[in-house]
Amino acid sequence: MRWARIEALCGEALERPLEARAAFVREASGGDAALCEDVLSLLAELEADPDFLEAPLARLDAAPPTDGPLPSRIGRWRPVRRLGAGGMGEVFLAEPLEGEGEPVALKVLRAGITSTELRRRFAQEARILGSLRHPNIAALLETTETADGQPCVVLEYVAGVPITTHADLRRLDIPARLALWLAACDAVAEAHRSLVVHRDIKPANILVTVDGTVKLLDFGIGKILDASVMTGPAIDTATSDRLLTLDYAAPEQLRGDVVTTATDVHALGVLLHELLTGLHPFRREGATPGEVERAILERIPDLPSAVVLA
Repeated sequence: MRWARIEALCGEALERPLEARAAFVREASGGDAALCEDVLSLLAELEADPDFLEAPLARLDAAPPTDGPLPSRIGRWRPVRRLGAGGMGEVFLAEPLEGEGEPVALKVLRAGITSTELRRRFAQEARILGSLRHPNIAALLETTETADGQPCVVLEYVAGVPITTHADLRRLDIPARLALWLAACDAVAEAHRSLVVHRDIKPANILVTVDGTVKLLDFGIGKILDASVMTGPAIDTATSDRLLTLDYAAPEQLRGDVVTTATDVHALGVLLHELLTGLHPFRREGATPGEVERAILERIPDLPSAVVLA
């Protein structure tokens, strides 16, 4: 019954503009904080789902976020709190079983999932993160597995908020917002130097800590590029599986064409527009997903300066 309620609220939220969904969920949850958190978690999961734009909610191969007890251990770590959960996996805040140490984030594939493709993506994320070392990229610390053999990546724990939220809460001026954005650009540039394209640059994947440090997260749908992409024809990294977040997707992602580092540059441009104006360059109030997609494919957005002065 609870999952049916989560599913119903999520379906209603998806019918609303992206910027209105969180407020709708909070109101519709009627003060049930756990229900609100579960619905928002599933919404975030669906944004990155391969069938997000095509499949009705009822067809999604997902189970409700678990409310069960925490695992007693995963590898050499003790989970102390769930940070998030969705149809495909869970993320735990954890501490070392022995001795002292910094907390970490454990990203675990949900028990019972045996999909070769999902396991391949987990392994790919580990390979990608293992190749990157940068102060503005959340680091991979190690890989391990649960007692029943589910893969787990151990990540640097980042206690922060999305970059746009941080800028708005702190009422940052334009130079300070640009400084945050440039730090995010540095992180993305480091990935590109390692021939990695992120493919899902968005505020939720760029957190800012309390001391103002920018951290790029979640290379779960990242792509390792062949060196020829940088100097010649790109290899076939088409996105026919629609692994994207619509509002930050580049035209080539929507068309299912080859993805290159330019895909991330497009998303950074969208992010910059939001940081400077508070508005999305392609989404208008009440726009449907189809209308947003057409705008990305066909329309040249207004300059931020023109938006601010309008």
